[in-house]
Amino acid sequence: MSTYDDKIDELLITRKRHAEERKAMRRRQCIMQVAYICIAVCVVIILIVGIKKIFGGKSDDNAASETSAITTTTATADDADATDDEESSETTDSEDFTGMTVYCTTSVNLRAESNTDSDILTVISAGESVEVVEQGEEWCKVSYGDQEGYLKLEYLSDNYEE
Repeated sequence: MSTYDDKIDELLITRKRHAEERKAMRRRQCIMQVAYICIAVCVVIILIVGIKKIFGGKSDDNAASETSAITTTTATADDADATDDEESSETTDSEDFTGMTVYCTTSVNLRAESNTDSDILTVISAGESVEVVEQGEEWCKVSYGDQEGYLKLEYLSDNYEE
């Protein structure tokens, strides 16, 4: 009878091993599915970023992207309030832009008051046009769309540059 018991034990061991192998195979398949999903998500993100770069990231009906743009460019625009001379525009002390349409030379914060501590109303992208309402020594009061606020004079130019 020992051979019969041995065969049953061997059969049980084989079945147990096969069950463990199937379990491991299902685990590997699950991991592969998660990996494929992660790759797909990364590809979609890369495509979105690429499309935004190609088309300038402008979307009038997408408030979320505008909020994202404000969030990501706020640090840059804050720095733009006090950057090096290499990014300053070609304005001189003798130029008066009052009543003119001028262009932003870099992304800048449109501020509620003429100082860097005041509230940011919006971020204006480089190349966007604004109307100068009045000009001071360092700051200009401008009209941008339906908003009025202040921009530093050094980031404005009467020449359109892309």
